[in-house]
Amino acid sequence: MNILAQLNPKSIPVQSKNFTIQSIFLFLIISSLTYSLAFSQTVTFQLTDVYANWQFRKAGDSSWLQAKVPGTVHTDLMRNQIIQDPYFGDREKEVQWIENNDWEYQTNFECPAELLTKNNFEFQFNGLDTYADVYLNDSLILQSENMFRTYKVRIDKSQLLYNNILTIRFHSPVKRGKEAASLLSFPIAGDVDGKAFTRKAQYQYGWDWGPRLLTSGIWQSITLTGWSTINLRDAYVVTKSVSDEKAILDLKLTIESETSLELLPQILVETESVQYVLSKLQIKPGLQEYIIPFEINHPIRWNCNGMGIPYLYNIEFAATTSQPSITLSRKIRFGIRTIEVVQEKIHLDNPSISGSMDNPFL
Repeated sequence: MNILAQLNPKSIPVQSKNFTIQSIFLFLIISSLTYSLAFSQTVTFQLTDVYANWQFRKAGDSSWLQAKVPGTVHTDLMRNQIIQDPYFGDREKEVQWIENNDWEYQTNFECPAELLTKNNFEFQFNGLDTYADVYLNDSLILQSENMFRTYKVRIDKSQLLYNNILTIRFHSPVKRGKEAASLLSFPIAGDVDGKAFTRKAQYQYGWDWGPRLLTSGIWQSITLTGWSTINLRDAYVVTKSVSDEKAILDLKLTIESETSLELLPQILVETESVQYVLSKLQIKPGLQEYIIPFEINHPIRWNCNGMGIPYLYNIEFAATTSQPSITLSRKIRFGIRTIEVVQEKIHLDNPSISGSMDNPFL
């Protein structure tokens, strides 16, 4: 296998928005090659790992119970032997009171000393189910109403202490759903307890194949990130076009900076044969988005189940500067594949509704 990743600054322009790029410095290096990185400007602290001290209670109760996060109210109540397994027999009926109550989760955490030295701070809540008010040291920082989305919350340095209390109050999804439904002058067909208005897993409301277990809780991780000078907020790869000979790709970056900097970017790609071009990248203050196009010769496609190997590439983007010593780094795993809608008339003599390789409908 000979997969060649190429970049030619004369033939492939770098697109940008709200920033100036004088040039690009791109290394495409064999994946087995090791390299050293400078001191990172970003520190991320996990609040949902095994060392987190989470507790929960029904709103209004005076005592707290031990909680496991990520998790749900139902699993925490089972763990504390407040309820029995609701999947056994008709115990589902015995736990319906849970959905009509508000629930509180709380943790006390100490910020790492290195994190407190940073200038900018952001909480990331990857999954709160569903209606929740989030308090940091008794200050409201977030109100969520969608269990499927990620919430990012900037906080001021004055709000963060060495010893902190993070409290999340979950409101009854039944009560909130009914409140939303009551605002309409007509009913929604099939709606029960306002579920049509609630961005929540619908199976929790009960199905023919499962019980009604309308729960709440922290079902995904929570992180606190601190950064100074510069922060790589996002990096991902998009396939622009692909053939047997060549894949044309974009590395899309979002970078936030406090000051103007000159960076030396690198892209490391799994490959056996490489070419690279040396240059520099100018960064201006503020939030910046830009695209670095690159190509891979003779790409291996990602394939759907049953159609071939779902091959994934591993690359790493890194950018360094010597004055001051700064490193941005992000590992990315991606597949090369494009998708398009093919609209072809289905003939009556061959009324396929599923399509085939010879007669696709999508």
